[in-house]
This record gives sequence, structure tokens and C-alpha cells, in this order.
Amino acid sequence: MAIHVTCPECFRDYSIPDQYAGKKVKCKGCGAAIRVEADPVLEDESFHDEPRSTPSASGLPPRFGAKPAASAARQKPKSGSGSTTLYWVLGILGGGVLAVLLCCGGGALWVRNTVNELEQKAANTKVHEHEPDFGAPQSLFPVASIPVPQFPELGELTPIDGSDVGTYFVALSSIPSNTGSAGMKMSMRVYVPPGEHAAQSLPCVLVAPAGTTLLTGVALDDGDYHDETLPYAEAGMVVIHHSLDGDELDEESAEASANAPYLLFRAACAGVVNTRNALEFARAKLPMVDPNRIYAAGHSSAGTLSLLAAAHEPRLAGAIAYMPATDLKSRMGDIADVPMSGFLFPKVGDFITQSSPDTHLAAIKSPVFLFHAKDDSNVPFADSKKFADALLAQQKDVTFDFVDVGDHYEAMVNDGIPRAIEWLKTRNPR
Repeated sequence: MAIHVTCPECFRDYSIPDQYAGKKVKCKGCGAAIRVEADPVLEDESFHDEPRSTPSASGLPPRFGAKPAASAARQKPKSGSGSTTLYWVLGILGGGVLAVLLCCGGGALWVRNTVNELEQKAANTKVHEHEPDFGAPQSLFPVASIPVPQFPELGELTPIDGSDVGTYFVALSSIPSNTGSAGMKMSMRVYVPPGEHAAQSLPCVLVAPAGTTLLTGVALDDGDYHDETLPYAEAGMVVIHHSLDGDELDEESAEASANAPYLLFRAACAGVVNTRNALEFARAKLPMVDPNRIYAAGHSSAGTLSLLAAAHEPRLAGAIAYMPATDLKSRMGDIADVPMSGFLFPKVGDFITQSSPDTHLAAIKSPVFLFHAKDDSNVPFADSKKFADALLAQQKDVTFDFVDVGDHYEAMVNDGIPRAIEWLKTRNPR
């Protein structure tokens, strides 16, 4: 039996097995998280089948960094975030403010001052007791000032159907003392190749989930999506798939305030803290991992994070990025111009600049593998070419690889990951 659900981003319809009721699943069309609610109409269909209907012809862009639906509009999102809800909310707020300014005449100054006060109050809001000040927008995130959490021991190894690779699930929230700072409640799924492994004998790849708005984070899926992780493990590498603070669908965060997901993501330095914590976990709890061969990797929004992590974490041996957004100021800068954006997203202009990989080109010291498809309908191929050229101009170690076709997702799965694995093997000759 199955439950009928519709993706809130690309509007694909699915029938989900009823055992997923109350959980979240990942849309196969755009990658967005779908919450499965109990449905009185149960049908004998499977989520693993193709969707029963195509998306509506609304022209809405897919969530940034996600696999686009087959019939979704083939256009670059204006903001680069791909979050239609984001612009819908900002549009209503901005329209309301403008209406008041037009209708109230003499009250316009009062309204403007009130908006400024709200935005200033929001700018001073903190979600963690020990949250640091982030400084100038062009500076590096203060990752080193954020405490490293305590790590639990590995639990039971869970096999993956159809593979010899096993996984461990790690929840930092299981340790009561993990509180007060970003990254303390994150979760990780650790992939381990089969067999016995000598100490420090395996490389490790840190992979964040794709499909975010680049203003919020994302939780891990329920464990049945392995396209972006399993290939590395089957090639003999340990993989840590880790969550990002500020999941949009976290009900506790949503209840705290409308902008809680953004504030949590910002406090985690656009996810760099989560990557740093995954690296620390690998060094502390995975004796088979070579601490000198730990890499960051990611697709699209997660590729953006991979490059950003390379600028902040000198212990990374390299960074792999498939179709990343590298110039967030150009791609998302118009968000800061929307009235009341400073209320929902405090200091968003500075945050976009600070979390843009091209802001920190000079700080990237580790080797970079950059991959893109020329027909990518989400992130322009020219953006990656420009970023690679900028790295080369600064005499950085960068490998820029590409294919002609494959669009934003299939190219990564079919060509990007296999080529990156070969690149990793040339740097890991053991």
C-alpha cells in the first residue's frame, strides 16, 4: 500500500510506501525533501516507480543543486537559491510594505523607521549561546572559534542492499553535552568498504547533501539514497555523508522563528562547521582513515560548500565540486534588494558575499577537481570555467573536467563521480 504525496518544489506526484508515514523522502525529480503525511487514500504503488504525473507547467525553477524534473522549466533561477517559497514570502512582505508606504502618506517615515528597527533587531539575533561575530563580509568564517563537539562511538554496521559496503549512523545529539554551538546536533552516515582495514590505510571523502537554497541547511535522507556517496566507498574509500545545520523542514526550528533555519545555517558558517566536524570525527573515531587523505566533495550547492571548506580547512587534502555555484553575489545578490529581506535573513548581503567561493580564491590551498556539463540548465558552464581560470591564474592546483551533455544531475552521476574517483586514485596510489 502507498501514500500519495506531491513534491512542494517541482510538483511531481509519488506514491510512497506507508511505512514512510511521518518521515521525509527525497524527490527524485528535484531533490527536495517531501514530508510524508498519513493519507486515507492508499494505493498499491511504489515510490521506486516513475511519478504518476508530470509537474505543473508553472515555470517554477527547481531547488538549487537538485536534480531537475524531466519537464521542469529549463532556466537558471534568478536568485540561485531555487526556493520558490523564499521569493513568495519576500514578495508578500515587500509588497505589503510598499502598499503601506503608498497609502499612508505621512506615515511612510514611521513605517520605514519601524522596518529598520525590525531588521536591526533581527541582525542581533543569535541562535547559539557561543555564536561568534562574523566580521567583515569578505573575511573568512571564524570556524576555529566554534567548539568541536563530543563524538559517540560507532554503533551497529548496517549493510546496504546490493553492495558489500556497510554504514554506521552517527547522531551527535545523542550526547547531552553537545549544545550551545553550531554543528552540535548534526548527524552523519559513515560508509565503510568491506573487509579488514589497517590503521590509516584508507582515504576518506566528506559529502554534504545537495539541493539546498544556499541560505538554509538540510538533514540527511532516510538512508536509501546513495548515488552521491556509495561509488566512493565501492572504490575503497571511507565516506562520511553529513547533515547541514538549518534544515527548512525542522519543525522545532520553524516554531522558534520564521528565520531560524537561515540563522542556524549562518551560525554554522554556511555548513563549513559541519564539514569541519565530519573531518574531526574521521580523525578521532575512524582509525582506518588516513588523516592526510581526507577530501571534501559535493554536487551543486554541496559543491559550493566543498570549495568553501577548502578555503577554510587547511587539513583537507583536496576538494571535489560538481556543477557548483561559485559566484553567489551575482547569482543571489538580488535577495538583499527585496524589502524586508533583512528581517527574514539578517545581514543576508554580507552572508552571500562571505559564503561565495570566489570571495576566498586566494585562501584555497588544496588541490581542486572541478566538473561541469556544458548543457547544465541550472548553473552556467561558464561560471565553472571562469572559476577554474581564476584558480590557475593564482597558480593553484586545479583540474577542470567537463562533458558536453548530461545537464545538472545525470552528468554528475554518469561522468563526474567516476572521473573524480580516478583523480583521487592518482593522488592515493596505495
